[in-house]
Amino acid sequence: MTSKTHYAVLVAVLFAVPLNAAEQELGTLYWGNGDSLAGSLVSAKGDTLVWAAPLFADPLQIDLGVLSAVRFPESDASETDAESDSEFRITLVNHNVLYGSIAKVDADTIHFNSRRHGSLRVGKNQILKLQRSQNQGLLYFGPRGLDGWAPRGTNSKLSDWREENDGSLTTLKGETGLLRQMKFPDSCEVEVVLTSSSVPDFVLSLGSRENGNPRVEMWGDEMICRCGLDFVELQTIEQDQRKLHFHVFVDFKQKVMAVYSSSGQFLGRTESKTRESPTHGLILEAIEGDLTLNHLRISEWDGTLPKNLRPGETRVHTRNGDVHYGTIAGFSEDDQTLQVALNQD
Repeated sequence: MTSKTHYAVLVAVLFAVPLNAAEQELGTLYWGNGDSLAGSLVSAKGDTLVWAAPLFADPLQIDLGVLSAVRFPESDASETDAESDSEFRITLVNHNVLYGSIAKVDADTIHFNSRRHGSLRVGKNQILKLQRSQNQGLLYFGPRGLDGWAPRGTNSKLSDWREENDGSLTTLKGETGLLRQMKFPDSCEVEVVLTSSSVPDFVLSLGSRENGNPRVEMWGDEMICRCGLDFVELQTIEQDQRKLHFHVFVDFKQKVMAVYSSSGQFLGRTESKTRESPTHGLILEAIEGDLTLNHLRISEWDGTLPKNLRPGETRVHTRNGDVHYGTIAGFSEDDQTLQVALNQD
């Protein structure tokens, strides 16, 4: 399915009814050629949305087929969406993100209630991932643009990086970096997705690498992890590999770091008893060539290491760490529980 089709599905889900003037929210339209237009959504129906922009006296009628994305800034509405334990972060197959609580589950669709968008109906085949918005210990989930990031490096500038329509961050040059200030807990997990037009060449550091803090980086075609002077080769990256997706688990008190693949495969472990505690936040450096930070999740870690996962199968992760393979079959509104049809192993 093309991105154009994905996007049409998203807008049909979001904007099923016209918005009142008080509900209109500032946002930005993005065209496939890179053009953009700030304004507010008036209404949407079928393949057409009505958009009010300060540059034009009358609202514009725009065909969805010419757009690559509609983006709204972070607001109080999105923050309140994450207040309830019943709220989910809904990632669609085109990587757009919604927030809402499950109201009903049909054979092919899931119905959500959203504080920002009202009632939503989303096809199951359009949902890539559902995650609790209030996962205990979640410290950061993004990126959602450059807000909160600062340049890192002697010659680095924030303008070296650009925001993509989905909030991811891209640089087209090497020797530049980003810093996100934060205080790490005693134990944390970092999930990262990086892409590039060639093999991603990067350094990801939890704290300043001058202090020997834990980091993952590329040495030629080898991805390695380091703590102080101790390093371990994790895996050889093939020349045609353009995407890296991995999890880093760090115990700062024990000064131990372990790295796992996105499928739960153990890649390597290192430790250094001499390194200092991190005084900076998370640092990402592009060493040579272009680099995109597509996904970053930082959370507290309870010490439970991941299990090997079966690729290509729908699965449910419970809070105690168990993994069940199956599909969402129903929802009980009375006790707010999902019903899962388990696969026959």
